[in-house]
Amino acid sequence: MNRLSLRFTIIPFGIALTLALLAVLFFHQLALTDRILGRGDPFTYFMPLWHARDAAFHSRNLPLWMPNLFMGVPLLANSQIGTFYPPNWFSPLADAAVSIKYSLIAHALFAASGAYLVARRTLQTSRPASIAAAACFAFGGLMGAQSEHINQFQGLAWLPWLFLLLHLSAVSATRRRWLFMALLLGAGLALQFFSGHTQTVWITIAGLALYALCLRRWQGIAALVTAGAIMIPLVLPQLIPTLELSRLSLRSQGLSVNEALSFSLSPFAFGRGLLPNYEANAPVFPEYVAYIGVIGLGLAVIGALTKAPGRWRWLIIAIFGLLLAFGAFNPLYWLLANFPPFNLFRVPARWLALFVLGASMLAALGLDGLITSRRLKIVIATITVIAIMISSVLAARAPDGDMPTAALQTVMAWLIAGAVFLVLALLAKRRRYARYLLVVGLLIELFIASSALPYNQLVMPDAASDARLSVYQLNVLQADEIAPGRVLSISGLEWDPYDLQAITARYQDAGFSEISLHTALTAVKLQEILSHNLPALWGIPSVDGYDGGVLPTAWYSEWTANFTPDGHGVQDGRLREVLAIDPTCNGACVPLLELLNAMDARYLILDKTHDLFIEDVAYDTGLPQTGAAVFANPQQFEADEIRVLYRCLPETSCDAPVVSSDGQGIGIISEDMPARFALEAPLTPSEVTVEAPENTVIAAVTLVDTRTGDFRQLAPAPFTRILSSDIKLYVNDQAARAWLVNDLQDEQRIEGEITFLDYTPAHVMLTVNASEAAMLVLADAYYPGWLATVNGEPVEINRVNSMFRAIPVPEGESQVEFVYAPSWMPGILIVGGAAWVGFAVILLVLAGFQRAQTHKPTV
Repeated sequence: MNRLSLRFTIIPFGIALTLALLAVLFFHQLALTDRILGRGDPFTYFMPLWHARDAAFHSRNLPLWMPNLFMGVPLLANSQIGTFYPPNWFSPLADAAVSIKYSLIAHALFAASGAYLVARRTLQTSRPASIAAAACFAFGGLMGAQSEHINQFQGLAWLPWLFLLLHLSAVSATRRRWLFMALLLGAGLALQFFSGHTQTVWITIAGLALYALCLRRWQGIAALVTAGAIMIPLVLPQLIPTLELSRLSLRSQGLSVNEALSFSLSPFAFGRGLLPNYEANAPVFPEYVAYIGVIGLGLAVIGALTKAPGRWRWLIIAIFGLLLAFGAFNPLYWLLANFPPFNLFRVPARWLALFVLGASMLAALGLDGLITSRRLKIVIATITVIAIMISSVLAARAPDGDMPTAALQTVMAWLIAGAVFLVLALLAKRRRYARYLLVVGLLIELFIASSALPYNQLVMPDAASDARLSVYQLNVLQADEIAPGRVLSISGLEWDPYDLQAITARYQDAGFSEISLHTALTAVKLQEILSHNLPALWGIPSVDGYDGGVLPTAWYSEWTANFTPDGHGVQDGRLREVLAIDPTCNGACVPLLELLNAMDARYLILDKTHDLFIEDVAYDTGLPQTGAAVFANPQQFEADEIRVLYRCLPETSCDAPVVSSDGQGIGIISEDMPARFALEAPLTPSEVTVEAPENTVIAAVTLVDTRTGDFRQLAPAPFTRILSSDIKLYVNDQAARAWLVNDLQDEQRIEGEITFLDYTPAHVMLTVNASEAAMLVLADAYYPGWLATVNGEPVEINRVNSMFRAIPVPEGESQVEFVYAPSWMPGILIVGGAAWVGFAVILLVLAGFQRAQTHKPTV
């Protein structure tokens, strides 16, 4: 084991095959069917971003910038998409949704192999016990629950490997072997960082530091320090752009204490999180799931009671992780949450990763220890497990309400697993086969419980691949646009898709569960309204997006504070939800027209949940107007009556509005709601003008042909409704991506002609013909690294309206060019590449020197 090679990673073929078969077994729906993850972050966050990243890879470019979310964002700087993580380089070979699911399977196998080797190499446990440790860690609740966060799943898969490398460096017999292992540890940490979940890296480093202290060997501490120093130059290609984005992020000053303590594991939820859940329709909040099975937990308790070498290290690691996972319920964490890096991350419950790894190792020790364990230890383990079961009844008292009380089927499964553990544990001392049966029982228990985990709640692939009507319509409208207008979607999702019955029948005929059907229907609605990051999947520019990390920028939040109901802006970017929840807005708090125009919101998506149907006539209430408004009739609908829904502002009274059509007044025949105005004869008005006092809200205008009962809902200018399906899609004819103003103080628009010649993620070219010297405002996000030239001469880019770009242009015709060329490119690639080359050279030199010494002839 002192040779400088990677032989420590070798697993016997039979064991490797067993672990691979287990990975396929547990993830069989992902591995053996075309089903995909269709809910939560895999669908609405990672799949669109992976698609955008892979599109850049296909074009042989780095994904530096993406214009389709948040009105423009740095894509490479978002470490969560894992641009530099080597396994992700294979993602372009398939669709993003398919790549995600195979990455999960591969990393589950990788995690299982690492956990097996940790138990086998550092604790010298038997092969069955090492397999049990691998199953507890890789196929237990923690990894399974995090399958909805592919970057976190990938990062967690490295956890056992990094502990293995630290241990081997600490016990190295020679300095060369110590350096060899320290180098590998540094590279492993770098790859974990590249996977894209910084908090997992921090948790790992903290766990490694504690483990090194527990080893009480200077080599371990020195190896960790050396690995950290090695890691930094290796991760520079990702670290530098991410730090730049972090400086401009909402998290730049750290989180408040309350935010840092959010999603702490409540002691009341302790029992439910540490025991399997068998109810797919009543899932436990994923961040609190950390079970290794009732059998695994019992074995871990026995392992903690044995006198096996190494048990204290893993017991301390497990307790450390559990205590920090309590977060707000741990007085020490209240103090830590005031300082970095604790105040940079939410979800203290993620420290459960260390608990699960420690408990998995203890379970391996416990299985091997059954041969010599007294019955008292088995009784203590059984009582401990029963006590945790009993504590689960307190789950309903958890403050955040994310822990449902266990149903009878779950309790019965716990008791059966507990009985199997007790019987086989008692038999293990006399019957050697009982230990093998315990491993089999553990695998069966974990497999059955996995049915309730996210990776087994799947949907058909068309949930991601099929364009809904709104997507199809927008793609048609934007096909000839060089700089396509942006979409703003506002909806509470409280509606059913038009093909509800067809989708339900397909899923029921295919044997999907009710929760999968619900997931599919939700996915369809999210696609229809282009929610979260889904616009990036279809190449449709959006005003908002979704991110829970370093995006959106503080500038974006500052801008959205102009029109969010609470005036605080959005914290994670989801305007779609924020603008739909205020009941005073009748389902959609549509920003003022000047604000929509300022961000080139050319397309608006609303749902129909607050539209009204009165006397068989529909009224579109999505765009209420105050005072006077003009409603166009682009479909040239012939009518003999105009009906108007209106209301008075609170605590005021008002009269019916005055209606005219094409300049001619129309008499009112009824002031009852809706007010009815009769035309002298059936005609096709080009527009309808409705005038009312400022205290009157004009909610809707509909043309009616009383002869046939047909009607046509009208939209106020400058909006035109072009699609009415499950949702309503409007075009805002006034929106534009760029315009001219006299200066940045008055911002009075002046005449001029602007023509876009090219618009790609990192390059914008346009011609400007200004009637006078002016400022050109481009409604794209301001960000460091963007450079501008006018007629080939560099000009300074000003930040205007919180987050947009503006540059001076002279009178007459000019050619303007914007290029995203950050100052750190290509320097970070050169330095980072050189660091990896240097790392590889040193490893080869060390290994080569060892081989030369081994084969040196004796005299």
